[in-house]
Amino acid sequence: LMALPSGDAYARGAGIAVVTMGSIPLMWSEIAGERAWWKARAAGRFRILAISVVIAASVAAIMYVPSFASMFSIEPIGARDWIAVATVIVLATGWRAPGVRPKEKDATVRQGPKVSELDKTR
Repeated sequence: LMALPSGDAYARGAGIAVVTMGSIPLMWSEIAGERAWWKARAAGRFRILAISVVIAASVAAIMYVPSFASMFSIEPIGARDWIAVATVIVLATGWRAPGVRPKEKDATVRQGPKVSELDKTR
């Protein structure tokens, strides 16, 4: 919304930056599961790091290479708006970085018999 006074193309650039760069922490949280992001599986960290670099490079290319920017009808955003983009992303996804506590089992969910109990009935 802050970019709207600067025109549609600028606002589209800000929107593309938020959506594409915001996908990076979402991918990290998926790889990490309930763990903290820095405790994610080593193989997962390498893959996600490679994908993150490709995403960031594609945003930079689309934003700052004039032929790509005109193809997507966007304008490069300024430093202040990059700070706003980072702030939005951190506020939306940063709570997830240290991991989440696993939910306790719901007492209302009835669990079926154990395999060993099934063997006794035969």
